[in-house]
Amino acid sequence: MTPTSLKRQFVLIAEDEPDTARLIQFHLNRSGYRTEVAPDGLTALNDIVEGKPDLIILDLMLPQLHGLEVCRLVKSSPVIRQVPILILTALATAEEKVAGFEKGADDYMTKPFEMPELLARVRTLLKRGNRFALEGS
Repeated sequence: MTPTSLKRQFVLIAEDEPDTARLIQFHLNRSGYRTEVAPDGLTALNDIVEGKPDLIILDLMLPQLHGLEVCRLVKSSPVIRQVPILILTALATAEEKVAGFEKGADDYMTKPFEMPELLARVRTLLKRGNRFALEGS
């Protein structure tokens, strides 16, 4: 194996509810991903810029900076806009989902959620992200 094939993919979890964040982090770590939790929108944005995650799981109702604003800022940046964003939120109306996609989200899940579905969506977004990264190089 080459050193790059040993690199674990990095998922940033922007979630202010500690129990939810720990649950997601536990399952992602168990699935082989490297994770970090950001408890608010400003921390998430800073961690995205500095850490350049392979995927962002983003709650919308975050303190300090709303998740939609985090999504908009990420997708408007030429440096980090290619990072896939999976919105995971309790906001479940069609209008809220449309707003998430209009701000640039790659996927949208509502709470409560099933862990196998979340993990499947994470795998799919990471595969799609890797494919685009290879095509761009």
